[in-house]
Amino acid sequence: VEFLLQGIHQYSSLPWWAVIMGTTIVLRTFITVPLAVHQNKILAQIELLKPTIIEYSEAIKHNIVIKCRRENLPSHVASMRYKKEVRKMTKELYSQEGCHPLKVAFLPWTQIPLWIIISFSIRNMS
Repeated sequence: VEFLLQGIHQYSSLPWWAVIMGTTIVLRTFITVPLAVHQNKILAQIELLKPTIIEYSEAIKHNIVIKCRRENLPSHVASMRYKKEVRKMTKELYSQEGCHPLKVAFLPWTQIPLWIIISFSIRNMS
């Protein structure tokens, strides 16, 4: 990255502040903005799935309560089964729609190393 910044500075004859600003704009335009758009799409899909998840979880709750009453199981067993089934259903629904919540964390995990690399490169050049 240092060589890239030095090459841009030498080739364009721009002052260092302009090279750093231009590099920042280019990186944000071509890396950060597309990832942010993708992140917002995933968040929108997750929000749109919330009513469906609530609906399904109510149906699961009803079914598990009936099954546990038939089998004379305690309420904590019903609660554990309910949580397990809701997690399973939510996971399947997210995988069907391609919007797993962990995909939202991709943007920060991309920005942090990028920031560190650029910061160290600038620091090493001074």
